[in-house]
Amino acid sequence: MDIGQPADYLLGQSMFIMSEVQKSSASISVGHANSSIIVHETAEVDPSAQLGPNVVIGPGCKIGPGVRIRNSTIMGNTKVNGFSLISDCIVGW
Repeated sequence: MDIGQPADYLLGQSMFIMSEVQKSSASISVGHANSSIIVHETAEVDPSAQLGPNVVIGPGCKIGPGVRIRNSTIMGNTKVNGFSLISDCIVGW
């Protein structure tokens, strides 16, 4: 599947998150610095991880301790090891 340019995908993701916030969707969670993020219910996120702004975590993902993710999508069943920094990325394609 062609998702276009990664920057365009992440911009669309940001717009989608904003629309879900406006609808008060149950899929929205509060991330780092009160940003809005989406974390699938089956994802495991260490409490010390900092997610946001503009972050989507897919099903079955494992996010380790001290991880910082911003403006990124983590696709399903992806493991992010502890103390990683992910910014402006689409991971797990």
